[in-house]
Amino acid sequence: MADTLPIQIVNNTPYADSDIWLVATGQQQPDSPGEGRFHPWYRLADARTGALEQIQPGDEKNGLLDYSINLETGTDGGKMLLPALNGGARMYFSVKDQLKMKGASIIGSPYFNNTTPNGWSTHGDNFGTLFDWWEFVNLPKDPTTGFNANLTQVDMVGIPMSLRVYGKDAPGGDGVGFKAGARSQILSALKATPGWEKLVIQNGGQDIVAIAPFHGIENGAFSPTYFDPYIDAVWENYAAGGPHRLGVEVEAGMYFVGSVDASGSFVFQQASVAGSVQPAFSKPTTFQVFANQVNAQEGGGLHGSQIQGALAPALNRTVLLAQDRLGVISGTEACKETLRDSYQAWKGLTNHYARVVHANAIDGRAYALGNDDNCDGSSFTVSRQPTRATITLEAF
Repeated sequence: MADTLPIQIVNNTPYADSDIWLVATGQQQPDSPGEGRFHPWYRLADARTGALEQIQPGDEKNGLLDYSINLETGTDGGKMLLPALNGGARMYFSVKDQLKMKGASIIGSPYFNNTTPNGWSTHGDNFGTLFDWWEFVNLPKDPTTGFNANLTQVDMVGIPMSLRVYGKDAPGGDGVGFKAGARSQILSALKATPGWEKLVIQNGGQDIVAIAPFHGIENGAFSPTYFDPYIDAVWENYAAGGPHRLGVEVEAGMYFVGSVDASGSFVFQQASVAGSVQPAFSKPTTFQVFANQVNAQEGGGLHGSQIQGALAPALNRTVLLAQDRLGVISGTEACKETLRDSYQAWKGLTNHYARVVHANAIDGRAYALGNDDNCDGSSFTVSRQPTRATITLEAF
């Protein structure tokens, strides 16, 4: 098919191809809820041809959607065609068990989607199942978009994967993801770190997945006050009456400088520009830091969102007492400083989950928390003129 991309799936896990299942879903056009425009959701029906079928509420059998394709019987030795999808597209892999998905209505939309598999809630249908996914946009004939993808660990780490895309603009292939053996290293490191060991979910005595700390808080498996001493120290360090200020370069050469006012809000103002919008941030909780919910107060505008994209990751990386300048735009000096001292624990505290994920990723690039893509820190890859891609399920 003209609008498909050849994909090679390589299985280096301890499991046979017959044990591996895949599901791919997404939209050909993304929704625009604010404009009242909604579009159908599709699922991959045939991996060999890249054929899509629209997701329908009547697809459920015995209450579940049967969308899984077996790697051994549903592909040609791992070879498949990835269809053109441009909204919310994901490919899931699961081991032994097919993922349990249900039909889901979308607010304001006449169309149906599948529920997102959940491996972190004790009440979820897929709790205790070994699975993982990657996210993508695939418009191989559109030179303004092409193929772009990332491997995400924002919620959990299950199956270690690496992704390499080849194209006319990337003839040698641009690779991202995990190194072989990364899963064992990540899970072992978490189990060896006091307070973090319960983030490794087991089933029948076997390690299944590691979940992000904000999901651990939701499950009661992680301390909801873990980061409180560090958050307090940061807010105290940048008190308006003190000598320290935090600068954030939101665009090349455009800085906002912030300090904590008497009400406890971290207030930022554009440097040397009187009367500019002043994005302000309330002191977050530990959960909000881990969940990347350090959001600007009402009226923060675009620049408030940009500052949030630097501030929340910096709290997770525990860099805010070691440096006073943060970046957003890749390649700037501020970005280099942002990543320089990442995950140097403050009194033993840091986001150890994100730390060990990055430590075991190719070039240290991973999507271990929200806004990890700022400063080019995430496992994002793109080819505007793609010819093929390889997704490797790495050795554990």
